[in-house]
Amino acid sequence: MGEELKQAYTVRIPAGIAAHLEAAARENRITPTALIQSLIIRRFTPPEGPGHETDLLAETVVAEKLETIRNNIERFEQSDRARLDQLRFEIVKTRSALLHSLDQALSAEVVDKIIEASEQTAREYMVSMNGWTETR
Repeated sequence: MGEELKQAYTVRIPAGIAAHLEAAARENRITPTALIQSLIIRRFTPPEGPGHETDLLAETVVAEKLETIRNNIERFEQSDRARLDQLRFEIVKTRSALLHSLDQALSAEVVDKIIEASEQTAREYMVSMNGWTETR
């Protein structure tokens, strides 16, 4: 439909056909006007003509589906981040409670050895997972 001048028309159609048009437009997630424009363009534009327009309905449907996919991916990523953040919070909270409890029950030297052993195990795990190297 590009930059060309467009002519406006007002038409009246039977209620039954209007209901079918609206249902088809909803199904394709476009407006009834876009559906009607697409149908008219498809019918009256010769495929080999210099002013050939692409199928507006198909483009609109694809664009809507791509937007839906983008939105779903964004929601999934946000959901994953939220779950990861919640998991991190729970780990830190549990670690803090455990260390506080150990600090009350054991000597500082024993608690320090436990913390050092835990940190070493964590470093070894990270290296085995993805070649992570410590930058201390």
